[in-house]
Amino acid sequence: MAEVINLAEGFKKFCENSGYEHNWEEFKKLYLDPNKKNLEPLLKLNFLWKAGIKSLFKKTSLSPYKAIFKRLDDWEYPERVLETVRKSEAAVGRKIPARINLFFTLGGVVDGVTVYHDGIPHIYIGLDYPEDRQEYFDLVAAHEIGHA
Repeated sequence: MAEVINLAEGFKKFCENSGYEHNWEEFKKLYLDPNKKNLEPLLKLNFLWKAGIKSLFKKTSLSPYKAIFKRLDDWEYPERVLETVRKSEAAVGRKIPARINLFFTLGGVVDGVTVYHDGIPHIYIGLDYPEDRQEYFDLVAAHEIGHA
């Protein structure tokens, strides 16, 4: 089964520890550095954050994320994406060798993208784009899994 990596937890920890205030050093310590391996294929593309992730981070309002975290809990993420993986694998009749990263795009710049790195599909699903429709995330997950 595809591996699901919930990068959202590290971001949530950062937001709660910082009081939803911008603190680049804490962001790096609690989110970027621990998730470097998982974010590396995406960050290498540099098309999502053309201005640079630090610049985008400073421009992103963190206060809406409190409601987004609650909504994702209500929608049963990341468990919900595991169900999409199970259905997708059943439909194609095989295991899907992918790493699915649930993350926040800092401003909703992308809903989903698949990046091949070292022959492995790394799927990124932006949980803050759009932030209010759970069915949309199901469709994005299924679409990106289709690339794998």
